[in-house]
Amino acid sequence: MFAGRSAELAALRAARERASAGEPAAVLVAGEAGGGKTRLVTEFTRDLRALTGACLELGVAGCCWW
Repeated sequence: MFAGRSAELAALRAARERASAGEPAAVLVAGEAGGGKTRLVTEFTRDLRALTGACLELGVAGCCWW
């Protein structure tokens, strides 16, 4: 079960809704290693058909985009 990230998941879903409506939308998921970034995005993309992304190191924190 996925818990503890309802606000972040809601923000991702809201950005997707804006993009689906034709509005510009971008989301940056950043944080320390082991902070749950990949798990959050995995949960968000579970029902999506196509989404691409990558992670890159920015100093001491990594960031991922999809």
